[in-house]
Amino acid sequence: MKKNIITSIASLFVATFVAFAQAGEPFPEINVPAIYSDQASYVAYYIAHYWDRYDFAAYDKKYSEDTTGQAFANFAYLLQVQSGIGVATPEAQAAVKAMLTRATVSEDAYWHFLDLCEHYFYEPNSPMRNDEFFIPAINHALSSKSPIDETSKSRYRTLKKTVERNRPTTIATDFTYTTQSGAQGRMHQIKSDILLLYFYNPGCSDCRRVKDMLVASEAVDALHKAGRLKVLAVYPDEDLTEWKKYLHENPKWWVSSYDKGAVVTERNLYDLKAIPTLYLLDSDKRVVLKDPTPENLLSLLEML
Repeated sequence: MKKNIITSIASLFVATFVAFAQAGEPFPEINVPAIYSDQASYVAYYIAHYWDRYDFAAYDKKYSEDTTGQAFANFAYLLQVQSGIGVATPEAQAAVKAMLTRATVSEDAYWHFLDLCEHYFYEPNSPMRNDEFFIPAINHALSSKSPIDETSKSRYRTLKKTVERNRPTTIATDFTYTTQSGAQGRMHQIKSDILLLYFYNPGCSDCRRVKDMLVASEAVDALHKAGRLKVLAVYPDEDLTEWKKYLHENPKWWVSSYDKGAVVTERNLYDLKAIPTLYLLDSDKRVVLKDPTPENLLSLLEML
């Protein structure tokens, strides 16, 4: 296993060097001492010392934008390798904060790396999005070490409230859902070993793609037939014309519903920065996965 991880890490940086060797300096090499021979300690050292030789003061002069962007993408990938899906080790969180502390050499460098954190860890189209990596970046931006102004910090205070809702291991916020018949129920009252919350819009192309992935999944089918999995599909709006038009496309065993009064959206109960959004809950309604990619969701379901 260690060999596979080391080979993967090496290939990341070979690719970076080949692609961007002609555009400024390549990303500095990380030399891991031989004493770190097992996979966990190797990756931990690699992450902790990832930015040691990177010149933050000259980030925009020594390195091309592509080189730094690819280096950050590799860093995000390594954090995911170390932490797993949807969570973050203390070491990974510390590495994010340490990187931003190094970037405080200039306000421009700081903003650049803070923006990279948001792009890779928070934006909905990022395959490496993970609020648990973004939270330490937000906390750093709000700390006394941050060089950004108070007006900018107000945005991060708002973001902090949003991303800290429904974190993994916490009890998911309860809400009322309404079905086509007008019957209402509480999410917490749904009895199931595993509950998948699927916030979607009818007719949305990406929603259709994710729904098709769920329908085609053998793991989803097996968990459903074993009586272990339920899906609560929630349309977070009140314009029911389109919702009813496409309602027949949802599997009959799903609980298809809408958010009467748009309470979830109006009160910002869930971070629906993009549609569809998925949450995986356990039998106690604790969050297992928050806004995972459908691929990561299905990977976990295949292990259950």
